[in-house]
Amino acid sequence: MTSVLPVVLIVDQTESESEQSVALLKGINADFVACSEASDVFQIVKEKQPAVVILSSQLDGKDGYQVLNHLKSQAETSHIPVMFVPSNFGERQMKLHADMMRRAEVLSKPVDQTRYRLLVEFYVQLYQYRVAIEAIGGEKKNRSLVEGRDEGVLVVDELGKICFANGAAERLLDMRVYALCGQYLESLFQESNDSLVSSWKKHPISKVIETEQILQVENAKLWSASGDIINVKFAAIPIFQLPEAKLLFAFRRLAESREKRGKLSHLASTDHLTGLPTRVRLDDFISSAIQKARNENNHFALLIVDLDHFKYINETLGHDLGDALIKVVAQRVSQLLRKDDAVCRMEGDEFAVVLGELDHPSLAGAVAKKVIDKLHEPFFIDGHEIFTGCSIGVAIYPSCGDDTDGLIRNAEAAVARAKNLGRNNYQFYTVEMNKQRADRMELEHDLRKALEGSQFALEYHPLINHDEQAIEAFEVRLVWQHPKRGLLEVEDFLPIAEDAGFGPDLYRWMWQEASKELREHGQSLSGVKLCMPISPSLFAQEDIVDWLLGQTALAGLSPEDVLIEIPESTLMARGLSFSGVITELQKNGFQFILDNFGTGHGSLELIRSIPYSMIKISERFIDKMMESKADELIVDGIIYLAHNLGFQVIATGVTHPQQLDFLQSKGCDWVEGTCVNNDIAKELLEKIPQRFR
Repeated sequence: MTSVLPVVLIVDQTESESEQSVALLKGINADFVACSEASDVFQIVKEKQPAVVILSSQLDGKDGYQVLNHLKSQAETSHIPVMFVPSNFGERQMKLHADMMRRAEVLSKPVDQTRYRLLVEFYVQLYQYRVAIEAIGGEKKNRSLVEGRDEGVLVVDELGKICFANGAAERLLDMRVYALCGQYLESLFQESNDSLVSSWKKHPISKVIETEQILQVENAKLWSASGDIINVKFAAIPIFQLPEAKLLFAFRRLAESREKRGKLSHLASTDHLTGLPTRVRLDDFISSAIQKARNENNHFALLIVDLDHFKYINETLGHDLGDALIKVVAQRVSQLLRKDDAVCRMEGDEFAVVLGELDHPSLAGAVAKKVIDKLHEPFFIDGHEIFTGCSIGVAIYPSCGDDTDGLIRNAEAAVARAKNLGRNNYQFYTVEMNKQRADRMELEHDLRKALEGSQFALEYHPLINHDEQAIEAFEVRLVWQHPKRGLLEVEDFLPIAEDAGFGPDLYRWMWQEASKELREHGQSLSGVKLCMPISPSLFAQEDIVDWLLGQTALAGLSPEDVLIEIPESTLMARGLSFSGVITELQKNGFQFILDNFGTGHGSLELIRSIPYSMIKISERFIDKMMESKADELIVDGIIYLAHNLGFQVIATGVTHPQQLDFLQSKGCDWVEGTCVNNDIAKELLEKIPQRFR
């Protein structure tokens, strides 16, 4: 046993609060360390490995919720106990991140001083077990038995009572260590026990203590606190380092294939992941609502809720984190509903909500707006601050359908329209949507053919430095020469292509074609940069950095000559998700433009996390700038904010002299559009090949 005193780390934004905590804990045999800077907490915890962290929700810089999420998601600190102290039990973020709160002991201010002290004493006492287990367990793949994320560890005394549990055991058994300690190990096993008195001495595992031999079992069943059965393999090992402890019980959950889980989930009436009713039950809910509405001559609504950009989250952060996000989304949606409403998980990232009796159909829109707002708020999951949103389709009974199939079909048509209109909104079903849905299916079919043929082309739009009267760069845009619909701009088909999984293929073709064409005109374009868009889905492909470097070299350009346009929507899964790729591209000399700024959901903190050089204002604001004072102020604010953050600003789609004058007066750096080209670029364009005019 080590003689070093266990550390109690107190994290609060004021020195006086920390001093109060130390005063409440006077007499406990520990070394008290105070910290007020959120940015320092992780490093201190990593180095000192404290017995417990007492973490306030109110800190300078990041708030305590972000710090808690970071501590509990990192391998080096996830096993450290945390006592979380919010300002009160009504803090909004506590409700928003209720699932995360289950990973800490929560004591609201003002704290119950007796419980506060007892908890700290408990964790200080627990520290001796932690140190001992780390010593006897050694390190496995640079992780001790205590730190393991997949292997639960319990220490049991001679009577069969649990006296220590690591973080993995807490998660697997869905019970805090404070509640686990004192429980009998035998109570975790599936076998029923009718006796009030422990029968530990008769339990097969207790024989390990007597025989001093290891017991290994490849398949056993344990109960979690939530009532779920966990299939595990375990090893029971006798230990002698601690007088009170006699047995180390290490267990690991048996893996179940995703395919098998999916089949079971489909066949079951309850979703394996979220606990919600499945698609199988939705028909019953709608049928009951129809019968009740007919009897009472009333309305009800069906909402289809589809998460935005979930595919990118899955591709970049992994399916396990995607599953965790789905689970929290289900909780947030459920919290908004009344007792008589129902929510089901359809499949993947889609949910269905049946809103019972409605006094007026418009009330369904109010609920849809609440769901959108709730899912727009950030999610803290395993060290990632995820920003997503949702699109919702609304079908009202009986105006949008009077049977189950019709209501579902029409609500799905409405959600497709919501996605087409920019996502993060809701739409009621209208008859015209049937035609739109058919058009979308036809366009998706045509896209498949277009990829095999030669229907796509590139356009090169000059970006002008108005002050210097010079072409600074060419923005490359993809167009589709559709055999029936004529020339389609990229905005007309890219969302459909991305949803259908064609995005990476389209953008690879675009970069390859640009490389080919630039090789032919490289001489006359010397010194001019190229702005190339990229699909977020490309970032998930392993070879993307080498591939982009290769295409740039084939074009006769250096990476310093290429500015990669990243849509603001890419930040939905947090820009840091792509930090590895982006860092590598930056090291090689590429620069970045934040594309379509102002219409997504990326926070300013996220925008600062990616090394952008420029920001491109969404053309929606440029279009309406001269018609709406509000849009004019937004453009002015974006330029002011960008310049103060050290970014240059691009405005495209400038078609009127008044727009150009306004942008110039506000110091917009680069501009593009028919008005600009006709005004100052004519002579400049004559010096370059026809293809680039």
